[in-house]
Amino acid sequence: MTFDPSSFEPTRIPGAGQLAAVVRLREELHAAQLWVDSFLPAGARVRHTLAGLRAFSLECPLEALRTLAERPEVTHVLPDLAVRGLLESTLDAARVRPLWEEGLTGKGVRLAVLDTGIDRGHPDFEGRVATLEDFTGCGVRDDVGHGTHVASVAAGSGEASRGRFRGVAPAASILVARVLDSRGMGRMSDVMAGLLWALTREARVINISLGTEGPGSPDDALAWAVNEISARGVVVVAAAGDSGERPVSPACSASAVCVEGYDSLSDEPGEGTSGADASVIAAPGVGVVAARAFGTTAGKAHGESYVAVSGSSAAAAHVSGVCALLLEALPEATPAELIGALKSGGRILPGGRVALTAPAALAVLRERMRRTP
Repeated sequence: MTFDPSSFEPTRIPGAGQLAAVVRLREELHAAQLWVDSFLPAGARVRHTLAGLRAFSLECPLEALRTLAERPEVTHVLPDLAVRGLLESTLDAARVRPLWEEGLTGKGVRLAVLDTGIDRGHPDFEGRVATLEDFTGCGVRDDVGHGTHVASVAAGSGEASRGRFRGVAPAASILVARVLDSRGMGRMSDVMAGLLWALTREARVINISLGTEGPGSPDDALAWAVNEISARGVVVVAAAGDSGERPVSPACSASAVCVEGYDSLSDEPGEGTSGADASVIAAPGVGVVAARAFGTTAGKAHGESYVAVSGSSAAAAHVSGVCALLLEALPEATPAELIGALKSGGRILPGGRVALTAPAALAVLRERMRRTP
């Protein structure tokens, strides 16, 4: 196994002399904490036991990582890089309303949002949040505002605006995993723990509007975890990032729906569908109005209950909501079938990008599944 000490430098814990890593194992993990404690030196701390992914994360000195890399039980020792929320209108641009007119609202579909938590007291989420979990130690209440906004775009009811600012799938069941702290920061392994949690709670769609500080690698720990979760029948939608460079992780994963934002007021997609195998889906991501968490100040306020925010985070939430609508219509669809329909049904934006187009995606999916024996 190749072990590159320099790749762990960005994970160094300030003032602690320790590095953060994700360790992958050859066999299914059993009693991982005991297994780790049996050979790690004093001072090492396990952050997450990721049994469903045959992995665990920890913080320890460099020499301990070298020792781990040499053990026969270990297949990979990977940097547990920092991730952050990708903050930087809209349903009409994505053409969601025709699906609503068919009666599709996301009902019966469980949609997980891995982010900064949620403001459960907001009227748009009353009776909508099925379950919550915190992987940060900060509690599930959203004191940043990012997670609340993202969840609202994907599946808010619009109650506080009498439906004006409802989300794409306003009847989907929302699962909330807090994986980013009060600074909007976390580790890859926090997100990996959230992925496993969402899988065990029977999520069909997982929204990840966060990512690494720079371009991601399809071989990193989080991208690998997304591939594992997708292979188990869950569609994972991830924000590409707002730097204009290559996608961040986990959007760079081969199995993720990688989503970038576009300005739906200035960039008008052409008519007709692309039929192209695009690597990225573009969705509305500028000036997106959705629920504001109580006490937060990010974005441009729209009254007391809503805020306008821009970025690929909001764009990804549009796609997650559309996936919930498609799964309500065709619950047997696989992640690969959903992704193929989203890409082939997209309209072309200036520059050749493929824009989310909900009715065309549904039509493509129905036709392809009709032909499937």
